[in-house]
Amino acid sequence: MGLGDNLTIPTDGRSGGKIMKSDSGGHTGFFDDGSLSMRKQAAVIVGQYDKVELD
Repeated sequence: MGLGDNLTIPTDGRSGGKIMKSDSGGHTGFFDDGSLSMRKQAAVIVGQYDKVELD
């Protein structure tokens, strides 16, 4: 089961989404204080896309 138009999941290249580097082993670690994941999400939110490394 997918999300959005045509049942495309967010990580599918057809959706236009990008996969950021992460130090989380799963969804629960994405928001850990000081984590790489949190810093990359913050960079996206404030528009500092040059600080975001893609996987």
